[in-house]
Amino acid sequence: MFTDSLEAAFSSADVTDSSGARVDDGKSQVNGNMIRIALKTLLPGRYRVHWRAIEGSFMFSVAGQ
Repeated sequence: MFTDSLEAAFSSADVTDSSGARVDDGKSQVNGNMIRIALKTLLPGRYRVHWRAIEGSFMFSVAGQ
């Protein structure tokens, strides 16, 4: 979530696995100050979320059972 409303035409996000393959279901959606994107089923591992609005990214991990 961002502190200001986003301009949908200039804002997007994608999620990739550790090899750089996309694991999202495609087009991100902008609503006010949030960007949402659907994900495919994730296996244990590290993933990167990259967004464009105020350029940035962060990493996250999924642990096995």
